[in-house]
Amino acid sequence: ISEEETAAEPVTTLIYPILDQEQLNLELTDRDVEEGELVGTFSFGFFWRDLLRDILPDRSRGILVVTELACSGEDVVTFTYEINGAATSYLGVGDLSEVAYHRLGTSVMLEDIVNNSSATERHYTGLPLFQSSCPIKLRIYPSEMNESDHHGPQPVIFTICSVLVFLFAGVLFALYDLLVKRRQRKVAHMAARSSAIVSDLFPKELHDRLYEAKEGSVKENGKKNNRISWASATYSKERTSVSSDSVLAEGNTDVSSIADIYPSATILYAGIAGFASWSSKRDPRDVFKLLEALFGSFDEIAERQGIYKIETSGDSYVAVCGLPKERPDHAVRMARFATDCRDRSVEIMHSLDFELGLGTANLYLRFGLASGPVGGGILRGQRARFQLFGDTVFTAEFLERTGEAGRIQASQTTADLLCAAGKENWMNKRPDKVGMSKDNLLVTFWIHAKTSDSLSTLSFATSASKTVSQPLRKERMINWFSEELSNATKQIVESPETLKDGSLAVAKEVKEGRIEQLISEGEMSKKLILQIQFLVEAISSMHMDHPFHNFEHAFHIASSLSKMLDQVDCEIPPVTRFAAIFAALIHEIDHPGLDNEHLSSSHVVLREGYRRKSMTQHHAFELAWIIFSDKKYQELRSRLCPTDDSLACFRQLVLDCVIA
Repeated sequence: ISEEETAAEPVTTLIYPILDQEQLNLELTDRDVEEGELVGTFSFGFFWRDLLRDILPDRSRGILVVTELACSGEDVVTFTYEINGAATSYLGVGDLSEVAYHRLGTSVMLEDIVNNSSATERHYTGLPLFQSSCPIKLRIYPSEMNESDHHGPQPVIFTICSVLVFLFAGVLFALYDLLVKRRQRKVAHMAARSSAIVSDLFPKELHDRLYEAKEGSVKENGKKNNRISWASATYSKERTSVSSDSVLAEGNTDVSSIADIYPSATILYAGIAGFASWSSKRDPRDVFKLLEALFGSFDEIAERQGIYKIETSGDSYVAVCGLPKERPDHAVRMARFATDCRDRSVEIMHSLDFELGLGTANLYLRFGLASGPVGGGILRGQRARFQLFGDTVFTAEFLERTGEAGRIQASQTTADLLCAAGKENWMNKRPDKVGMSKDNLLVTFWIHAKTSDSLSTLSFATSASKTVSQPLRKERMINWFSEELSNATKQIVESPETLKDGSLAVAKEVKEGRIEQLISEGEMSKKLILQIQFLVEAISSMHMDHPFHNFEHAFHIASSLSKMLDQVDCEIPPVTRFAAIFAALIHEIDHPGLDNEHLSSSHVVLREGYRRKSMTQHHAFELAWIIFSDKKYQELRSRLCPTDDSLACFRQLVLDCVIA
């Protein structure tokens, strides 16, 4: 017995008889052996655990085998073995298995295992085993070790890893699909933008020809009745005929040019009179703001009326009607378009006069119209675009340059087309002739076309636009009043003057320390600016929305007054300037919309309260002074009028300005 073995471990001893004669087949039976004499015995012993070796794979652990030996007339004896892979170890006498795992156990007779053919190949005893007198039963149970091997975290880990792999693959495919869709949208967006750019630069009728030319295979348009071959047309000697050699298709001289002549079309040239002088005194951003507002509105009108815009250059706007889509009434359409653009330009100039500075409202456009055959085509190259050429284009440009501000000048050909359309009342012949020289004088006409009923929506859109901009305009006017009054107050603080005994005098009561406090840039100055801002906002809210007596009218009066005071040669005291601007601000508040004569007969309270004299002016002043006397403006009043006498004089000065 080795150190790993114990003497209490069950051992089976096999005894083989040795006879005096040779026996090839030794069989064990229930009867005595009769053949031969017994001369000796051969015996050897083996442990029961040897029968349980090499049964399970190496990874299987913790299998308990309880052997139960029940010989006749003796008590049942049990032993417990543990199988760990191919090895088997003896645990001890008795049933050492865990009761909790008995429900998972199974049993088998040792005789069935030993006599099994598959078992005898591995464990050969030499003789069959009979257990009729002492049967051995094997009961097999799992253990906690075996359960931990099967119920460990590995399955959960494998499951989680599998789920994560599928999730990662799904996210990866979803991301790939998202990127593909995003790329497709980007490509589609770029294609749409390219198409939109092409649509803006070139007429729709030439898109197919342009794409075909890009590929090097230009197809001739079948509508030859709408065009005349350029080679057969006769133009002035100054014009150069078009050929495939004169227009390069991005360096490819072997590609046919996209150019045609249109037999009848009307060209418009428009330019702003006095633009060079006006723009030289303005910020470039203001100049572009005017041009964008002006030409943007022209584009809206053009799209609505079927006019094709060619280009803008500086303050010039070029458009055409009658090409590339033929329109028999191109002269009538262009005359209406020019009239609408002229009227719209006046509205835009006046609406931007306050924002862009005085003088903007004095800008007017000149228009030149000319009709006749026009050459048109796509001038390809680095910045390809649709261009017009011919005498008609030159004439329209010349009529714009020789026209008058705010008027539309048309050529004789355009006038003939308008007469043929029954629009003789749209034009007046210009008394003098215009021309480049004495030998080349042109008879021209002034156009004053009537707009069609279809453009009624244009006026509505304009009025709606003005309505939307009213809050912004009011805010700017409030800021202007606040800035004017703040500047005057700053001058008063820096050079303290007040009204005393009805005249302006230096306020001796104000000490030097007080002056330094007033002109400081600390919290007190910020508070004063806010008080002026709140005062202007409060007074502006009291203006009625009458056609003439409103806050905008008060602003125009104040701005005109401010310009007049700036032009006076003598120095204006800051208190007087403050009083004048303040009077212009308040003189229209709560105005009933009636003059004093009609108001005296309809409003008894005002008539009796102010004795029929300047009733609306007195009423406006009293309301404004109530606001000005509020305690929230105490700091402002103390800065303007440090004494009660100066405040009384200031009050009278403001009232006199309001009545004036």
